[in-house]
Amino acid sequence: MSRAVICERWDMPLTDTNESSRWFVDWVRRDPKQAGAHVTAGYCAYRALSLVYTPDELRTAEEFFGGLGCQSLIVSDRWQPEQHTIHEQHPSGVKHLRKLLPWADVWQSDSYAVEPAGADLVGLDFGDLTAWRLREGQAHRRLLDAVFARRPRAVVLTDIAGPRLHLHRERYGDVLGAESLPDYPTYLEALVRWFQTTYDYALVRGYWQKWSTVLALVPAENFIGLGTLDPVPDGPRGIEIL
Repeated sequence: MSRAVICERWDMPLTDTNESSRWFVDWVRRDPKQAGAHVTAGYCAYRALSLVYTPDELRTAEEFFGGLGCQSLIVSDRWQPEQHTIHEQHPSGVKHLRKLLPWADVWQSDSYAVEPAGADLVGLDFGDLTAWRLREGQAHRRLLDAVFARRPRAVVLTDIAGPRLHLHRERYGDVLGAESLPDYPTYLEALVRWFQTTYDYALVRGYWQKWSTVLALVPAENFIGLGTLDPVPDGPRGIEIL
């Protein structure tokens, strides 16, 4: 047994798992710096929703791909939803989440097969979302269509196209309607435009690193201004393994 400190605030027990389990906790142990930067991005993105909403305006939350529960802790602490539902497929993850957040409804389920409940706040911590997954017929696209069709007040989601961009610039550009994607920030700007055009959701804030980005999106009519895409800050430290 080991433990982690999340965002310098929350103590999290980590149950030992074998190397073949392929659960998120194994990846965290192998590369805590990368995982920690992603958690910090999530922390900043969820807090950025305070620019648009007060806590009593986001009373229900539904998260897909619960994983280790770092973002779930952030949601629970910042927004204190009256109903908090988390979907996670891996049995070890479900067991861990139920111990970590006993007040939440944690379901062992394939997030791509779940019918969204229509919560105020939706978290989509995709582990493999890129522009290529946004094509019609893709499981990711079907889930996004179902979530945005219910017009949640806020959606926070993860993109991981950064490491793959040099291999797939043209195909990503074709999906996003962009002539040129010279770097990851430019790709992200095109991705944000795609969400605005497709679902009429605007960026509040996005936080990126070379591995992943977390975007906070709200209905365009709820946010008047220009959302920013910023590098993930140094703090708080997302994950510290002790």
